Order: sequence, then structure tokens, then C-alpha cells
Amino acid sequence: MRDLLLGREISDFDLVTDASTEVLKELFPEAVLVGEAFGVLKIPLPSGDTLDLATFREEADYRDGRRPSMVRSSTPVQDSLRRDFTINSLFWDVQAEKVRDYLGGVFDLQQKCLRCVGDPTVRFSEDYLRIVRLMRFAIQLGFEIDPDTLTAAREGLDNVDKVSGERIWAELKKIETHQAWGAVASISFFGEVMAFVFKDAELRRTKFSFKNDLSLPMALYLLNPPKDYSEILKSRLKVSKKELEKYRNIRFLANEAGKWSAEELAFEVEKSEELNESFKELVSAGILTAELLKLVETLRAENPASLVSGAEMKDLVPAHLISQEIRKIRVGQLGKIYRTKVDALDYLKKKYA
Repeated sequence: MRDLLLGREISDFDLVTDASTEVLKELFPEAVLVGEAFGVLKIPLPSGDTLDLATFREEADYRDGRRPSMVRSSTPVQDSLRRDFTINSLFWDVQAEKVRDYLGGVFDLQQKCLRCVGDPTVRFSEDYLRIVRLMRFAIQLGFEIDPDTLTAAREGLDNVDKVSGERIWAELKKIETHQAWGAVASISFFGEVMAFVFKDAELRRTKFSFKNDLSLPMALYLLNPPKDYSEILKSRLKVSKKELEKYRNIRFLANEAGKWSAEELAFEVEKSEELNESFKELVSAGILTAELLKLVETLRAENPASLVSGAEMKDLVPAHLISQEIRKIRVGQLGKIYRTKVDALDYLKKKYA
């Protein structure tokens, strides 16, 4: 409902009904019940997709900062009261064809304000991920945060440690998906949350200036280029091997590229497409120059294949030195020191005769 009223692209719908779970199971016998306590059914569609349908409910007694110990069916009003922010508590009444707004969510949308439902301290204590979501919505929507909500979020930041790293990472990925990084410049709470998540107090004082279309690994590198967050990404946030490798590739190229010649850089980035993509993203982010990218691409285009393969070296070069010589010959080829296979083999024969 929120995105519909804002005129934004809608990615999904949350469907809720006052019908009991028992009635829904009779109406949709093919549906799969996901968690008896929460009364959510996954209804298969002819297209192969599934539709999630839930019963209005109320919750209480959040004992672990995430899951309620008491859940029961209820009314739309009570269901709205369990939501995190007023702008997420709106319902579209299909029969009446009108918005049901019990908590002033429409007004807050109009005022571009993020406000917790009820007592913000209570809302955050129910699920501390809501503090990270608050930051994400402020960036994604460009909204201001209600002062009471912001105060409670700041006071609860320490409790974000109780939230699984995977859930925090999923929220950060949504900023990437919506290409909203440019908004972090005006959201001071972003630096506060990042400082806590990545245990880097310097981020609280940093003024960020990001381009919207950054990948998440690139944005994390730009938070504080000298700082390596690899261990936190791996151990705390449990990111995938591919995402961790991308972050490490970006750091590697950003730190080393200035020490290499264009020929050496071309050799490095042709090792894998992932390295090459990281190189291009560093150029897009303004860390490396477009002129350097063009030069490297020209060198590679003019020399599409190495003059000598590792297999051709095995009878000439000691095994433990082959990789070293592959690099030297390829860089020499790109720099026009070796122009033909004969030139390269002559060099090896003389060196290892």
C-alpha cells in the first residue's frame, strides 16, 4: 500500500484476511501452511508462483528480540498495531475500494516522515532488525525520521548484535537493489548504523558521497577504503563466497593498481571476469580513471592470447617458476618486449639453458 500511494514500483503484495486458518484451509486445500502460529498459507497458482495469504493477527511477549511467544487471530486495527512504522500499517480494502488507515500512515507518507507505531522503544525491542530497516527506509524513500523514533533507535543500536547477520545483509542488499546509495549523504543515521555493524567508530563522523548505482561491495569499500571489513562480512554477516570475493577484488585492485604499469594491470584483470568487472566498477566509482581502463582494454584487444602457455614451458622451466614466467612473458608481450612465440621461447631457453 505504501509504494502504491507513493507512485513507486510495487514488487510484492501482503494479502491479509479476517477468515480463520481453518476456513482458509477448506477454501484452499492445496495450500501449504507456513507456521501454524502465524496462520500464513502459501497458495499455489497455475503460473507456478505462490500467493501468501495471512490472517489478521496480534502478537505479544517478544522474548528474543524477534519472535513473539503469543500470536492469535485478531482485527485489522490490532494487526496494524503490530507493524513497525505507520507507513507500513496501511491496508487496501478490496471490497470497499479504499485505504484503511488506523494510525496516521497516510499523513506520515504525505509529510515524508518515518514514525514507529506506538512506543518506538517497544517496537524496536520486539525486533531489533527494525533499527536497520529504519535506516534503509530513510535512504530508500528519502524520508526524515521522527525525533522520538530516531532517539529510540540510537538507544537500541547495541541490541542489533542480537540480530542475525544474514538479516542485516538482506536489508543492505535492498539499498543496492533500489540503487539508492546517493541518499546516504543526507541520512546521518546511516553512518551511525554502519559504525555499529562494522565496528568502525570513524564512520559516525564520515560525510558520504555515493553514486546511486554502486554495488553493495563497492559501497562498503567506499565507507572507509583503508579498513578491511572482510572478517566481519564472512563471520558476522555470513555473506556468500561470491560477494566476499567481489569485496576483496575491489580492495585488491584499488590498493595495488597504482603500483602497476598498465601492462601489469591488464595481466591481473584478465585472470578472471570477476576481477575485470571489479576494475570497471572502480572506474565507474571514480577510484581508477577511464583512460586507464581504455588503455588496458586496448592492450588486451591487441594481444588476445599469451604467446606461450604453461604447458609449453614445462620442459624448459622448473615447475615452481612457471607461474612467475607466465606473468613475465605476458606482461612483456603486452609491453611489446616479446612480439612472437619465438622471442618468448628464446628468452626461456637462454635463461634456463
